[in-house]
Order: sequence, then C-alpha cells, then structure tokens
Amino acid sequence: MGRVSAPYAPDENDRALLRMLVQGGEVSGEAISRELNMSRAAVWKRIERLRGMGYGIDSAPRRGYWLTGDPLRADAVMANLHTRWLGRNMVCESVVDSTFKSARALESAGAPDGTVIAAGQQTEGRGRMNRTWVSPPDVGIYFNILLRPELPTALAPHLTPAIAVGVSEGLCDLGFAARIKWPNDIVIAGKKVCGMLLEMGGDVERLRFISAGIGINVLQKAEDFPEELREKASSLAMLTEGEPPPRSKVLCAVLDRIEPAVELCYRDYPALLERYRRHCITLGARIQASGGATLTGTAVDINEDGELIVRDDAEKLHVLRVGDVSVRGVMGYV
Repeated sequence: MGRVSAPYAPDENDRALLRMLVQGGEVSGEAISRELNMSRAAVWKRIERLRGMGYGIDSAPRRGYWLTGDPLRADAVMANLHTRWLGRNMVCESVVDSTFKSARALESAGAPDGTVIAAGQQTEGRGRMNRTWVSPPDVGIYFNILLRPELPTALAPHLTPAIAVGVSEGLCDLGFAARIKWPNDIVIAGKKVCGMLLEMGGDVERLRFISAGIGINVLQKAEDFPEELREKASSLAMLTEGEPPPRSKVLCAVLDRIEPAVELCYRDYPALLERYRRHCITLGARIQASGGATLTGTAVDINEDGELIVRDDAEKLHVLRVGDVSVRGVMGYV
C-alpha cells in the first residue's frame, strides 16, 4: 500500500473512516458504525488510535466526530487516492529543507517510479529562475513526484505540459477555474496559486529520472505572502467562499489527474499538447516576455517542443524557449 510516516499503517476500515472524516463536517458515531459494520465501541477505539497517530479529531454527544486542523499525512492522502501507480509510495513530512533534496535522496536509494514526497513546510524552497519559493508552515502543499520514464533524454521537457495539465485539471475538479500560464504556472482569477519546476538526471543517451517539484497555495492569507507578491499571488482559501478543501484532498485531486496526463504524454504526446493548449491562458493573449527574450506581442501557438510562438507588432514570429511571460490582465500586466 505504500510507505507512510507513521509507525502504524492503517487498515481498510481506518482508511474508510478517514475518508468519511476528510469529507468535512460532523459524522455521527451511528453513521460510522453502520458504514463500517462495527460496534460503536469499536468505532471509538479506531478514533482513539487515529488520535494517537496525530490526527486532530474532536467529538461531542449527539454530534459525532469531526477533523480539526488540516493534517497532511500519507495515510490520509492514500485513503482517498485513486491512482494505480502514482503516489502509491508516499512520504509526508512536517518540515523539510527542500522536497527536491528529499526526492534526490529517495531516488538515490532506489525509490520506484511514481514516488511522492510531500511536506507542510520547506525551509529552502525554490522556484523557476533560481527564485525563492515562500513556503510557510502548514498552509501550502509542497511536493515532488519522482518519475522514471522510458524516454530519450531529449524528450524530458515533454513532461512539463503533462504535469501542468494534471494540476490544472485536478484543481478544476475541486471547482476552481484553474488555467495554465506558459510554461507551467497555474493561475486562478488572474493570480498565481501554483508553480512547478522539473529537474532530470541521466546523460545524453539515457534519462534516469525526472523530479517534478510542485507548490500549491492552499490556506494562505494575504499577509502570508511577501508584500511584493500580494498583487500577483493567491491561495485556494482566498478564492473560496466558505471552507477551502483540505490539503490532503487537494493533493489527491491533482495526483489523480497527473497520472493519466503523464500516461497520455508517453502514449500520445500531440494529444497531450492539445489538452495543454486548451488550458493555456497565454494563447491568444497580449504578452510581454523577459529573461530569455525581451519583446511584446501576441502568443499565437505552442509548438511540439512546448515552446511559445509569439507574433510581435511587426508581424515577425519569435520562438520563446525560456524566460518569463506576463499576460495582459493576468498577474500584473495591464
């Protein structure tokens, strides 16, 4: 069933009980007893065992049980995961220096394809262009996916749109209008809620692994972001009326979608790229590019290598391979 951080691996009844609690709200002991076909005393013992594992579970007479806080635990995630291979070997930690470093250690130790390392906080988080990724404790999801694809090294960049499509579609499943800003930022209502970065290991002929690092803002408030980012960044909580989804549910949703997107990438990359184009807010928009190139124009297409094709004001076409792109009306470009 995979590796969990806790010394006790929950059985199927524990996982079913967690699924009921993770849905949110109060769940009566009678409903749990009926669903799991066990006595109320047996339900209470299982609740106590989960509390002993670190779950915050409150209870009250005639109300039942409910989760408190927002635990990010491997067993809670796996209780709701519907993948076949992605995340079936999972490690959840409270604090790490960097999930990239943790993923590299797991890779060196022989961790299998699809291993996921997730953390509630990073002390040395980083994003694209060597920027710092702000990772305050217990409000976001910071995770790495370790892939061992049977692909030539030259095709490793194909996995970038696959991961972006999976995250975007997973957030859409949760009710958010998530879109992709080229190459791999996820934006909702014009603000960034997720970023990702891919690293690879191998040589010119053989790709040994891909490590995909993903950070999703879930419970942050405006004051959790540095002042210079508050106009550009947001979180699922800030975009939700009422209670935001638990972090474990968010992680499950995106992993459930990343797995088929990666499989489609392996099987039919043009079809995957077409899905990416449909989700990409950059296409057809007025953009400003900096970093790899400096220009203003209209994004007209994404080629088979995942590069952005831009037509400038003189009708000349440019191919952007790297760099930052600002989209008019999105994340500050107006």
